[in-house]
Amino acid sequence: RGLRGEQLWLVTVDGGRGLIAAVREVWPQVPLQRCWVHKLRNLAGRLAARHRQACLAEAKRIYLADSYRAALQRCRRWAERWRKLAPEAVAALEADIEELLAHMRALRQQPRLWVKVRTTNVIERLFRELRKRIRPMCGFSDDASCNRIVYMLFVKYNRQWQKRPLWPKYQLTQNS
Repeated sequence: RGLRGEQLWLVTVDGGRGLIAAVREVWPQVPLQRCWVHKLRNLAGRLAARHRQACLAEAKRIYLADSYRAALQRCRRWAERWRKLAPEAVAALEADIEELLAHMRALRQQPRLWVKVRTTNVIERLFRELRKRIRPMCGFSDDASCNRIVYMLFVKYNRQWQKRPLWPKYQLTQNS
């Protein structure tokens, strides 16, 4: 549909294998950021209920680090503490840690942006809004009617986002 991604610095995705494979196929040179919210939900399912709250609270501290190096150190400490109690959770996080911290390397000079790009929350919010608007319609007469409503909702949100641009505020440059 015309998106070339010539200025992409980072792509944030949930844990879906198909989406990850597609991004790597289309933009192999662009760093891939795994969503922390999705990863933590996945970890929660691998933890005993009695350990869940403490383990996840400590895991969240990893992405709150001030630098990539500090985040890796926090990850190592977290893994050492939880490896015996939750080996599956530790293995799952360690397997994806480079992609979970990609935002820190790709936007090293813009730490204020890290909170915006480390999750897919913005996209998820848009999809929730789409579902909320489409559900009362009960159905569409044809593909074109569905495309029109979805297109117009995306136009609406693009206009809203243009009123409060993210990039000029932080003056990003490719070499930063």
